[in-house]
Amino acid sequence: MFSCSQNLPEVKYALPTVIFEYENEDSLPKGRLSIFVESASEVRRYNTITIKSLEKNYVWDTNDIVKFKVSDKMYAGYTNFVAPDGEEIPSGVYEITYINADDEKTEINATLRYDTVFYKTKGTEIPDLMKTKRAAISILIYNIDKKVIFFGEKKDELSNSRKIWNKYKDAAFYQDVWTLPDNSVMCVMPLKEVVPE
Repeated sequence: MFSCSQNLPEVKYALPTVIFEYENEDSLPKGRLSIFVESASEVRRYNTITIKSLEKNYVWDTNDIVKFKVSDKMYAGYTNFVAPDGEEIPSGVYEITYINADDEKTEINATLRYDTVFYKTKGTEIPDLMKTKRAAISILIYNIDKKVIFFGEKKDELSNSRKIWNKYKDAAFYQDVWTLPDNSVMCVMPLKEVVPE
Protein backbone atom coordinates (compact mmCIF):
# COMPACT_ATOMS: atom_id res chain seq x y z
CA MET A 1 0.00 0.00 0.00
CA PHE A 2 1.08 3.56 -0.71
CA SER A 3 0.56 6.36 1.75
CA CYS A 4 -0.94 9.70 0.74
CA SER A 5 2.37 11.44 1.39
CA GLN A 6 3.86 9.75 -1.67
CA ASN A 7 1.40 11.66 -3.85
CA LEU A 8 2.33 15.06 -2.44
CA PRO A 9 4.08 17.33 -4.92
CA GLU A 10 7.59 18.12 -3.70
CA VAL A 11 9.62 21.05 -4.98
CA LYS A 12 13.28 21.76 -4.26
CA TYR A 13 13.61 25.39 -5.34
CA ALA A 14 11.97 27.99 -7.57
CA LEU A 15 13.57 30.24 -10.17
CA PRO A 16 11.73 33.46 -11.17
CA THR A 17 12.97 35.27 -14.29
CA VAL A 18 11.70 38.39 -16.04
CA ILE A 19 11.79 37.87 -19.80
CA PHE A 20 12.04 40.99 -21.96
CA GLU A 21 11.09 40.44 -25.59
CA TYR A 22 12.01 42.80 -28.41
CA GLU A 23 9.93 43.06 -31.57
CA ASN A 24 12.62 45.11 -33.31
CA GLU A 25 15.93 46.79 -32.51
CA ASP A 26 14.41 50.25 -31.97
CA SER A 27 11.47 49.19 -29.81
CA LEU A 28 11.09 49.00 -26.06
CA PRO A 29 10.43 45.49 -24.79
CA LYS A 30 7.43 43.71 -23.39
CA GLY A 31 8.10 42.06 -20.03
CA ARG A 32 6.70 38.81 -18.71
CA LEU A 33 7.41 36.59 -15.73
CA SER A 34 8.68 33.04 -15.99
CA ILE A 35 8.74 30.74 -12.95
CA PHE A 36 10.07 27.18 -12.88
CA VAL A 37 10.66 24.79 -10.01
CA GLU A 38 12.88 21.78 -9.75
CA SER A 39 10.65 18.98 -8.57
CA ALA A 40 11.45 15.96 -6.44
CA SER A 41 8.13 14.39 -7.45
CA GLU A 42 6.73 13.39 -10.83
CA VAL A 43 6.02 16.60 -12.78
CA ARG A 44 3.55 14.87 -15.10
CA ARG A 45 1.09 14.83 -12.20
CA TYR A 46 1.14 18.62 -11.77
CA ASN A 47 -2.15 20.23 -12.81
CA THR A 48 -2.10 23.86 -11.70
CA ILE A 49 0.35 26.59 -10.69
CA THR A 50 -0.76 29.64 -8.72
CA ILE A 51 1.65 32.56 -8.30
CA LYS A 52 1.07 35.39 -5.84
CA SER A 53 3.19 38.54 -5.61
CA LEU A 54 3.27 39.45 -1.92
CA GLU A 55 4.55 42.91 -2.92
CA LYS A 56 1.59 43.88 -5.14
CA ASN A 57 -0.95 41.20 -4.24
CA TYR A 58 -1.19 40.13 -7.90
CA VAL A 59 -2.34 36.53 -8.39
CA TRP A 60 -1.87 34.43 -11.54
CA ASP A 61 -2.78 30.81 -12.16
CA THR A 62 -2.48 28.43 -15.06
CA ASN A 63 -2.89 24.77 -15.91
CA ASP A 64 -0.81 25.18 -19.09
CA ILE A 65 2.32 23.87 -17.37
CA VAL A 66 5.61 23.29 -19.20
CA LYS A 67 7.16 20.05 -17.92
CA PHE A 68 10.54 18.61 -18.84
CA LYS A 69 13.42 16.49 -17.62
CA VAL A 70 17.15 17.20 -17.93
CA SER A 71 19.38 14.27 -16.91
CA ASP A 72 17.78 13.10 -13.66
CA LYS A 73 16.19 16.46 -12.77
CA MET A 74 12.54 17.33 -13.41
CA TYR A 75 11.19 20.85 -13.92
CA ALA A 76 7.74 22.40 -14.14
CA GLY A 77 6.68 25.97 -14.72
CA TYR A 78 5.23 28.60 -17.01
CA THR A 79 6.84 31.39 -19.03
CA ASN A 80 4.05 33.88 -19.71
CA PHE A 81 2.72 35.53 -16.56
CA VAL A 82 2.06 39.19 -17.45
CA ALA A 83 1.37 42.23 -15.28
CA PRO A 84 -1.74 44.39 -15.73
CA ASP A 85 -1.49 46.89 -18.62
CA GLY A 86 1.02 49.61 -17.91
CA GLU A 87 2.44 47.87 -14.85
CA GLU A 88 5.85 46.26 -14.37
CA ILE A 89 6.53 42.77 -13.05
CA PRO A 90 6.99 43.42 -9.33
CA SER A 91 10.19 42.64 -7.45
CA GLY A 92 9.88 40.97 -4.07
CA VAL A 93 8.63 37.68 -2.68
CA TYR A 94 6.41 35.34 -4.67
CA GLU A 95 4.32 32.57 -3.14
CA ILE A 96 4.17 29.66 -5.57
CA THR A 97 1.60 26.87 -5.18
CA TYR A 98 1.60 23.64 -7.20
CA ILE A 99 -1.47 21.40 -7.20
CA ASN A 100 -1.31 17.85 -8.54
CA ALA A 101 -3.86 15.46 -10.01
CA ASP A 102 -4.97 14.37 -6.51
CA ASP A 103 -5.61 18.01 -5.48
CA GLU A 104 -2.65 17.78 -3.13
CA LYS A 105 -0.66 21.01 -3.01
CA THR A 106 2.71 22.32 -1.99
CA GLU A 107 3.94 25.87 -1.55
CA ILE A 108 7.35 27.47 -1.94
CA ASN A 109 8.49 31.09 -1.80
CA ALA A 110 10.98 32.71 -4.16
CA THR A 111 12.43 36.21 -4.22
CA LEU A 112 12.86 38.18 -7.43
CA ARG A 113 15.15 41.22 -7.54
CA TYR A 114 15.90 42.86 -10.88
CA ASP A 115 16.72 46.22 -12.43
CA THR A 116 13.66 47.79 -14.08
CA VAL A 117 15.95 49.80 -16.40
CA PHE A 118 15.22 47.14 -19.04
CA TYR A 119 11.69 48.50 -19.53
CA LYS A 120 13.29 51.73 -20.81
CA THR A 121 16.12 50.10 -22.83
CA LYS A 122 15.85 49.76 -26.61
CA GLY A 123 17.03 46.64 -28.40
CA THR A 124 20.05 48.43 -29.88
CA GLU A 125 21.27 49.24 -26.35
CA ILE A 126 20.96 45.73 -24.90
CA PRO A 127 24.31 44.21 -26.01
CA ASP A 128 26.37 46.98 -24.39
CA LEU A 129 24.22 47.00 -21.24
CA MET A 130 24.37 43.22 -20.86
CA LYS A 131 28.14 43.13 -21.36
CA THR A 132 28.56 45.55 -18.43
CA LYS A 133 26.50 43.14 -16.33
CA ARG A 134 28.58 40.11 -17.42
CA ALA A 135 25.58 38.48 -19.06
CA ALA A 136 25.85 35.34 -21.16
CA ILE A 137 24.68 35.28 -24.77
CA SER A 138 22.88 32.27 -26.22
CA ILE A 139 21.18 31.65 -29.54
CA LEU A 140 17.80 30.17 -30.48
CA ILE A 141 17.65 28.67 -33.98
CA TYR A 142 14.37 27.71 -35.64
CA ASN A 143 13.35 25.86 -38.78
CA ILE A 144 10.84 27.22 -41.31
CA ASP A 145 7.96 26.07 -39.08
CA LYS A 146 9.47 28.08 -36.19
CA LYS A 147 10.28 24.93 -34.23
CA VAL A 148 13.45 25.18 -32.15
CA ILE A 149 16.30 23.12 -33.61
CA PHE A 150 19.04 24.50 -31.34
CA PHE A 151 19.36 26.50 -28.14
CA GLY A 152 22.72 27.04 -26.51
CA GLU A 153 25.80 29.20 -26.18
CA LYS A 154 26.41 31.55 -29.10
CA LYS A 155 29.92 30.52 -30.13
CA ASP A 156 31.92 31.87 -33.07
CA GLU A 157 30.63 29.05 -35.31
CA LEU A 158 27.12 30.56 -34.90
CA SER A 159 28.11 34.23 -34.97
CA ASN A 160 26.40 35.18 -38.23
CA SER A 161 23.73 34.06 -40.65
CA ARG A 162 26.10 32.23 -42.99
CA LYS A 163 27.78 30.28 -40.18
CA ILE A 164 24.40 29.28 -38.77
CA TRP A 165 23.31 27.99 -42.20
CA ASN A 166 26.61 26.11 -42.63
CA LYS A 167 25.95 24.21 -39.39
CA TYR A 168 22.16 23.84 -39.62
CA LYS A 169 20.92 23.50 -43.22
CA ASP A 170 17.27 23.57 -42.10
CA ALA A 171 17.74 26.82 -40.12
CA ALA A 172 15.35 29.61 -41.15
CA PHE A 173 15.32 32.07 -38.22
CA TYR A 174 17.34 32.86 -35.12
CA GLN A 175 17.28 35.05 -32.01
CA ASP A 176 20.01 36.16 -29.62
CA VAL A 177 19.19 35.63 -25.94
CA TRP A 178 21.01 37.49 -23.17
CA THR A 179 20.81 36.15 -19.59
CA LEU A 180 22.12 37.73 -16.41
CA PRO A 181 24.37 35.57 -14.20
CA ASP A 182 21.69 35.25 -11.49
CA ASN A 183 19.00 34.40 -14.10
CA SER A 184 16.79 37.26 -12.88
CA VAL A 185 16.55 38.78 -16.38
CA MET A 186 16.54 37.32 -19.87
CA CYS A 187 16.40 39.50 -23.00
CA VAL A 188 15.09 37.83 -26.15
CA MET A 189 16.18 39.88 -29.13
CA PRO A 190 14.28 40.35 -32.41
CA LEU A 191 13.77 37.39 -34.72
CA LYS A 192 16.14 37.42 -37.71
CA GLU A 193 16.13 35.39 -40.90
CA VAL A 194 18.94 32.99 -41.70
CA VAL A 195 20.05 34.18 -45.13
CA PRO A 196 23.12 32.42 -46.62
CA GLU A 197 25.24 35.15 -48.19
